[in-house]
Amino acid sequence: MAFTTSSVLGANLQGSSATQLFTLNQIMHGSDGSEWQYVVTTGTLTTGLLVMINANGTALSASTANLIAPGAGIGYSLGVTQFQLLGTEFGFVARRGHNMIVASTGSLNFPNVLYLSPTIGVIATGATSATLAGIYITTSASTATLSTIGRAILNYPRCVNASATPLG
Repeated sequence: MAFTTSSVLGANLQGSSATQLFTLNQIMHGSDGSEWQYVVTTGTLTTGLLVMINANGTALSASTANLIAPGAGIGYSLGVTQFQLLGTEFGFVARRGHNMIVASTGSLNFPNVLYLSPTIGVIATGATSATLAGIYITTSASTATLSTIGRAILNYPRCVNASATPLG
């Protein structure tokens, strides 16, 4: 798990707080070349979920409806939770770095194209909807159900196509 390399006292990249400790949207740098953004949640977010972060610093699970509907994704950045955040808690969400946990469905292998799964906040390698970029799988996982054991390099995740079309 990453630890902070920024000179900020009290920053915790491994857990959340019921109390706001930093300015929302504050950026923190960590080990493994990681970059984190401070957010507040609107509901419980489990480990490895792809989340949308709005301009106010509120994070919500990325879904087809709120990511690829016309205009819905404008003004949002994407990140991945590295620990569970309960409803209305504050914490840091990973935007960049090595050895990050990602939630997936089915088999997760490299170098597959990644898509947004029908399961909210989860990625998939099967063509479903919303082609994703900036997530590079480094450790494979294979399961028929939700898995949070996949590891990836994050480089500012983003939705690059509203349909299930590979990049190219």
